[in-house]
Amino acid sequence: MIPYFELQFVTIGPVSIPVFSLLAITGIGTAIWRGARRAQRHGIWPLVRGSFAAWVILSGFAGAILLKYAYYPHLFEANGAAEALRFRGIASFGGAFGGLVGTWLYCRNRGISPADALRILDVMAYVFPLSWAIGRLGCSLVHDHPGIRSDSWLAVRYPDWPRYDLGVLGFLFLLSLAGLFRILDAKPRPAGFFTVAALAAVGMFRLWIDQYQVDPPRYYGWSVDQYNAIILLLASAALFSTLRQWRQKEAL
Repeated sequence: MIPYFELQFVTIGPVSIPVFSLLAITGIGTAIWRGARRAQRHGIWPLVRGSFAAWVILSGFAGAILLKYAYYPHLFEANGAAEALRFRGIASFGGAFGGLVGTWLYCRNRGISPADALRILDVMAYVFPLSWAIGRLGCSLVHDHPGIRSDSWLAVRYPDWPRYDLGVLGFLFLLSLAGLFRILDAKPRPAGFFTVAALAAVGMFRLWIDQYQVDPPRYYGWSVDQYNAIILLLASAALFSTLRQWRQKEAL
């Protein structure tokens, strides 16, 4: 069983820095650094040099903030506007969806072809597991995603009762996915490979982990995360089918 360890703030002199914010910023910085290096190696640096990171980060933050409201089904029904619009935190799915929207807007604004846009997405898909894992480490240290009670070896020994910690499980999954991508990258992969793989892997994991949530918000019997995971799986299947059709046409 995983021992319980909590760290909310890092104190440097008179300044106390929230651990989650520190690791979230570190994750974003890591994504930018690794993404730039990979873009240079794969010959697409001229396409993303400049404002690309700003488009993705700003869109990602907007999506993360907006989607969080979906986790409060009755928010607008029972509260006034001021309470309903109060900041509720961020949702990782929203960050991913927002980042994808930002990428689409950037490529459309710059007139980037679908083939080159896919190469850009592949760079993002490759670097995201490690960066997201760093952010999930912040969730693990502050324990803001406690799950159902369990005596599993993957459970965390909380002070009140052992239970799953969804932040810890997410961190372990993303770290493993980053390692798997590193191994798979040893051989040349066709464009779109890592995008399809990342969408499918995250979608399946989030469907699986949903069973360990404590009374998640639901719409028509399905939790918010289940809907989001299904969207990722459908996007992965659609992209895989499109890529297959492209390759068949090229072979003719």
